[in-house]
Amino acid sequence: MPATLTQIDLAARLGLSRATVSRALRGSPLLPASTRERVRRLADELGYRPDPVLAALSWRRHRSRRGRRDPAWALLHDGQLNLGEQARLSAAAEAQGFRLVPVRLATAEAGPVERQLAALGAVGVLVTPLRDTSLVRRFPWQELAWQQRSWLSVGLASWTAPLHAVRSDAVAGMALALEKMHARGLRRILIVRQDPRLSLLNELQGAGIALARSRLRGLRLLDLPLGKTEPLPSAGVDFRPQAVLTGFPALRHRLPAELAVLPWATLAVQGLRHPGAAGISYDLQLRAQAAADWLAQLVRRGEHGLPEQPCTLQIPARWVEGRSLAS
Repeated sequence: MPATLTQIDLAARLGLSRATVSRALRGSPLLPASTRERVRRLADELGYRPDPVLAALSWRRHRSRRGRRDPAWALLHDGQLNLGEQARLSAAAEAQGFRLVPVRLATAEAGPVERQLAALGAVGVLVTPLRDTSLVRRFPWQELAWQQRSWLSVGLASWTAPLHAVRSDAVAGMALALEKMHARGLRRILIVRQDPRLSLLNELQGAGIALARSRLRGLRLLDLPLGKTEPLPSAGVDFRPQAVLTGFPALRHRLPAELAVLPWATLAVQGLRHPGAAGISYDLQLRAQAAADWLAQLVRRGEHGLPEQPCTLQIPARWVEGRSLAS
């Protein structure tokens, strides 16, 4: 495998043209869903990541050859960009008449990001969830040219810039999951959530726990946020739970054997390849469409920079029935 995987490499492995691979990774509705899924699956398996600067420059050359100035948006991320989420946002942006190109936050300097945005000619920026890392904390957000573009945050970004945001309703999601488990007679529930550094997500889920406690009689909960490599504390076993509720689905694999056999649900069913899992799901396609609609309005109205009164649109939670709660 080449040191840097390219779209040409993906195309050769799949027997497709590079243009088809490029359209599939952008989520183009002009391709069959099966083709888009084949390309995204191989890209995920091989760890393909686009080079943001090359993508931006390539798009400018493409526009120049066509004699067009198609408007473009940037998708700002920290290297953990989910290709499925990117495809949904790309298709939603394309439906609004905008080309979406990923721009990675790779260093704690504003210059490289601004050069990528300039090369792209970005009139709007969608900010994906940024982890609470030292890079994000050290990044000089005040040095970005805010007034040159429209901005919108998508998801639970762990950063301080006060932007309009479209995100899933984590408070309602946590409360709904606990209500559904309580209705099944489960009173002692162990909650395992990942990485307390994801402060905003933890705060919102914590509010959902408090809401459920205020509504449900006899509910006993043990909330254990874990770091990325921390083992589950012995308190989780000593609590003798009747069931387990996890944040990210992969956390179930970190449970000891005596807890892994308990009835189980997750707060992220849509991110789980596990038939029969019960838990909370959010309409990510609706979130992508809402974000694209909102940013398109900001761009067309010329609303640039940080908003005076940031607003948040919450995507409602939905409960998914599953056999895992009967295990």
